[in-house]
Amino acid sequence: MFSKYPSGCRSPRARRLRADSLAERIPALALLLALVACDDAKPLNGSPGAAQAVASAVGPPDATVALPAEVTQAPPANAAPQFKFAAPRYAAAVRLTPVWKRGGHDETDPVGNPVDARFTTYGILVSDALDYTIIRLASESGAELSRRGRGGRGPWEFVDYPVIVGTYAAPLVVEAPSGRVYIYEEEPSTMLSVTRQRPWGSACQYTPGELILQSAPRPTEFDFFVSTYAELPAAVDSLTNPIPSIRPLMFFARQTSLRQAGDGTCALLPIYQPEFAVMRADRSSSIGRHVEALPIQHGVTEPTERGAVYSMAPGATMGPVDAARWRDYLLVLFEGKSPQRRRIVDMYRLEDLGYAGSFLLPSRSLRIDAHQDSLVVIGEEAEFPTLSLFKIKPTQRAP
Repeated sequence: MFSKYPSGCRSPRARRLRADSLAERIPALALLLALVACDDAKPLNGSPGAAQAVASAVGPPDATVALPAEVTQAPPANAAPQFKFAAPRYAAAVRLTPVWKRGGHDETDPVGNPVDARFTTYGILVSDALDYTIIRLASESGAELSRRGRGGRGPWEFVDYPVIVGTYAAPLVVEAPSGRVYIYEEEPSTMLSVTRQRPWGSACQYTPGELILQSAPRPTEFDFFVSTYAELPAAVDSLTNPIPSIRPLMFFARQTSLRQAGDGTCALLPIYQPEFAVMRADRSSSIGRHVEALPIQHGVTEPTERGAVYSMAPGATMGPVDAARWRDYLLVLFEGKSPQRRRIVDMYRLEDLGYAGSFLLPSRSLRIDAHQDSLVVIGEEAEFPTLSLFKIKPTQRAP
């Protein structure tokens, strides 16, 4: 039988496992992580939310920080009825309108193997893991404008697929194994890098000239560190994870993905735990609790002849898949145990991370990003990768 995947493409399952976490790129973690990665409009109507804000400077591990309460409140009376969700979820007051789609069944318009997509002043930048290329698309039409990058070790060459972080005006193209950083410009830019003093998995732009990097989980430590990106980079700070409930857990259960959630704002998404956080450049953070209940999930150690093997306890469930900022909300693409997993997007108010409703994407998805009234989604259709643009607009206004 002939494969429906072009030469060099991976199966959908392999693509999902490969792209769920940049930490998979670290050789020491390759086997361990095989399970896995604004405008000024008025806010939407939504529940006041019971997830309480925790806004405080990031402190030492023994800092006292109040944990958010369980989400138990009923939806507001005027919640949009487009979708029916199992309680305590309810439909958010938003409407999605398809604009364009590439890939899927349409073999005349393939999208390769997209693993990251970001809105920028240059258009939508897409990282294609098929040939380690950054593709620039026109936001309104999806038409391809240019390509940059390829496999290799020279300028604008990568040994693994890069991701896109940074600001809307000055996006950064970053590759985890090598630590290479490029400021995306119309003309090729100078190759910069971040420090390689410690292995790291995912990144987010923290302040101008600096990236916050997620340290690779280790049995003895778990933290984030801040590095300049320059021709001669330096580690300038080390940060404690602001979520106190996960600090006592085994290192493997503390895996956390960093995602860019707007200029100077980073979303911290513990892959298996019930809480998440937003960290800002002023060193303040807010902690939220996923609306879908997840118990604290633990790692286990199994001794072998060659040493210990670490893994998640049986029955552990992945929670967040990706996050993006839209208006004054944090959108969290969620896995969980629902039949609609990887289609559900939960909305949380950025001011306090209170839950504000959920909406559904048309198909299972891997990455999301939002800008103004547009939402770009990397998903799949009948196991073929897709890249889609939607208009996302509120259907109701707050009084």
